[in-house]
Amino acid sequence: MDIALLLTDDDSSDHSGIVQSPRAGIWTLEEERYTLALIECFVQGYLPDIMLGTSLRCFLADKLYCSPMRVSKKLATGRLAGVVLPTKLGPIRYENQSIDPLQQVLKLEQLAEAERAYADRLDAFGIKFTDPSAVMEQTTKMQAPYLTRVGLWSRTEQLYAWKLIECFIKGYVTLPIGTRLRSFLAERLRCSPMRISKKLATGSIAGIHLPKKLGTMSYAPPKVPADDGKVAALAELHRLRQACFGYN
Repeated sequence: MDIALLLTDDDSSDHSGIVQSPRAGIWTLEEERYTLALIECFVQGYLPDIMLGTSLRCFLADKLYCSPMRVSKKLATGRLAGVVLPTKLGPIRYENQSIDPLQQVLKLEQLAEAERAYADRLDAFGIKFTDPSAVMEQTTKMQAPYLTRVGLWSRTEQLYAWKLIECFIKGYVTLPIGTRLRSFLAERLRCSPMRISKKLATGSIAGIHLPKKLGTMSYAPPKVPADDGKVAALAELHRLRQACFGYN
């Protein structure tokens, strides 16, 4: 199973502009199946845009629009969609691993199927979020001591950034509706939003011309899921991320 990943959200704040997470209580079958797909891809290192060291519990809470405690309680039951889970699964952290590209593509396709079913369920609930960029930029600021990207842009970083932009525009990476491209890039590249703005203002990246005011573009998922090229694009995104940050 795998995913190109679904809409994410963080805990609400009176000043963030984010509505409180609506997911609580009973787990739907679609939610359990989607969670299993996320867990499998997380454990095997198939997800292209997850920061190293991210805990599974927080990752799942983010993707499922719920609190980490809700995830912990579910994992503690030891079962998801009838599948027995390993003990102490929640605390494990994301690591890059040697992967089989063909197997990754297969799992990403399976994850995309589970994601679509879960997304349809959310649509039925009418779940909506507002101003998600506030949380993303706040997260970037909180991570400031750990930011590694400063100064000149390497060719590898530019190629990775362009692939992120492409996946953002085409809706291949699933984010909260309204997330701004600038915030998304800053979080993925582990640098300040200002560094992103300055680069985008040059009008080109990796030799590719950029339209004006690209950084303020807001994320909107495609009305009709465009799966053509999605899995291949995510696999390429994973490869470029490894090259950018020097992972094996």
